[in-house]
Amino acid sequence: MGIFNDDEFDKYMDKAGKPHDGVVVARAFLVESTISLATPWQHTASALSISNSLSNVKPTRKPGLNAVQRAVRLAFCLDHINWTLEDWKRVIWSDETSVILGQRRGAVRLWRESGEAYENTCIRRRWKGYSEFMFWGCFSWDKKGPCHIWTKETAQERKKADEELVELNQALEPMLKMEWELSTKMRRMNLRRRPAGKKPQWKFTKKNGKLVREGKAGCHGVDMEASWGLDGVVVQLSLGHLDKD
Repeated sequence: MGIFNDDEFDKYMDKAGKPHDGVVVARAFLVESTISLATPWQHTASALSISNSLSNVKPTRKPGLNAVQRAVRLAFCLDHINWTLEDWKRVIWSDETSVILGQRRGAVRLWRESGEAYENTCIRRRWKGYSEFMFWGCFSWDKKGPCHIWTKETAQERKKADEELVELNQALEPMLKMEWELSTKMRRMNLRRRPAGKKPQWKFTKKNGKLVREGKAGCHGVDMEASWGLDGVVVQLSLGHLDKD
């Protein structure tokens, strides 16, 4: 079969392009050596892959980015290209993820002998039902920040939240309506020389200040600076954007 040096081996493995598993790479070696890969050679293919430091692992995953997202990230990097280490020490990094108890993302493989299917260490347990929640956390250069967990909202919690919103809106509406009437009247005074149009009608909507329920994703209500005693750094968690005063 012959012995291949590093240069000959590298041409079969495109590390920056489409990944190939060990058997595919080993097959290329054997074909190059005019040796057919029949069933008896499967172990040779695996041994050849292992001897060249190849492992059968899951591919690394990363989120796909469109052109707009790439442009935003590039602009962010260029805006902060002159930041020093001390500047970055004052940044709060944050992220959130959805967690399902009792499950694991991705395939799980193990090495065992044919008679070890029911060995305790070769069995993965599963349970009926599951619990899902959102986890949000943050950290800085030398600190771990607060973390928050949102579990699925129950019917009682939703009912209570709706009742609180109704009470708040009942208290807010008279004040917001008065402000709207005053500002609308001032605008209409500048239209006296124009033909009279339809008289504006007050509608208590989100645009006019009505409080409505928002999704639980994101952490806009968390006061990072107050909880950490930091100043001069503003972090928008949903966009990952920061500005330095």
